[in-house]
Amino acid sequence: MKPVLVAALLILSACSAQTAPTRSPLPDVQQAVAPITPCGVAIGDGAGVAVTSVTDGSAADGVFAVGDVIVDAAGMRLSTAEDLLAALAEFAPGETFDVRVQRAGEVTPLQVVLGADSNDPDLPRIGIGIETRYEYVSPNALGEVDGATPLGRLIDIEGLLYRLDPTTGALSPTTLEAPDRPWDFAAGRLVTTREDNGSIALTASDGTAPSLDESWELLGLLGGVDEDLVLFANSEAGLFVARVDAISGAEVWRSDLASSDLPVSVVSVPGGSMIGVLFASVDDAGLASLAGFEVWDAGTGEIVLDVGTELVVFGWYDDTHLLAQNDEGQFIVVDGVTGDQRLIDEFPIGVDPQSVVEPAGNGRDVLVVRGRDLLVGQVEPAPAQREVVHNCSLGEVGRPGSGA
Repeated sequence: MKPVLVAALLILSACSAQTAPTRSPLPDVQQAVAPITPCGVAIGDGAGVAVTSVTDGSAADGVFAVGDVIVDAAGMRLSTAEDLLAALAEFAPGETFDVRVQRAGEVTPLQVVLGADSNDPDLPRIGIGIETRYEYVSPNALGEVDGATPLGRLIDIEGLLYRLDPTTGALSPTTLEAPDRPWDFAAGRLVTTREDNGSIALTASDGTAPSLDESWELLGLLGGVDEDLVLFANSEAGLFVARVDAISGAEVWRSDLASSDLPVSVVSVPGGSMIGVLFASVDDAGLASLAGFEVWDAGTGEIVLDVGTELVVFGWYDDTHLLAQNDEGQFIVVDGVTGDQRLIDEFPIGVDPQSVVEPAGNGRDVLVVRGRDLLVGQVEPAPAQREVVHNCSLGEVGRPGSGA
């Protein structure tokens, strides 16, 4: 799911006297099977291949152990999981496969007689789960990275905001602390909300704030579009969504809400002609649930497409297409105007219902927050992934362009 669910609960709490429940996080599998490591940022291309699971009764059973790090195979030095797969492809079932692993601080040689794939008897299989093992440095040790990208994002790591290039995984620090409320970075300033005598007001990192129409009751900051902000507010005429200038607060457009469903977040890409608006509903007990997703014209606020509730929408795959997941768990690309769908053959990163999936907006790359880990991946043309952050407290991810 997206981090907008957190924003949803914050905004809906302003509209409901009830407090929404929270869910306990899923266990971190890596921590359960490997030594606990401090928060770190992955550096380099990889330092070996970690064994994450061993299949009972397989060729690996009794040979490998969870936590082993394979450093070479068939005489070839390994950096990534892809290296191991490339070495394995040169062998056939029944042949002996020589590896060396790091185990308990020592390098140990191992031999395994390869098994066969259950679906294709000509393909060799070891019977282990693997992932690339990286070397890590503390986020505090990171330096500035040159060459900001228009799709760069801000991300909350251990309570501080870092710039992330989702196409490479490069991280660099900022001097900004991560707000504990929904925020956006627009017009060179970090904008968030604050309590002001019982009401909600905007505030910016430079000490200023956009000046909104005095007749508005601000209910929440939904996100941003280019250098503007998108707000959820109330007036005598009823609830509405408005796009305003991030500096002056001047209204660009205003869209009145006709239903009882409440907007909780917007998703956009730099220069995009459309935005996505996520809606939630509140039942009589005050419990919030997702109620739909709509595509709006970014310049006018008019509805272009009602995606409904059949899909979980993660964001803009490119300027005109959305990345989503259907009820069968398949990842798809959705045309933001026609609603036409295209199935993605293979998603590069394994996700669970708690994962935060954020497309980069370039029609190729994606980032995933999975528990306390952050990974980036290439979806097309060939799936690939790498770990960026390991075992860190991770918070909200900004929209594309927020870290440019």
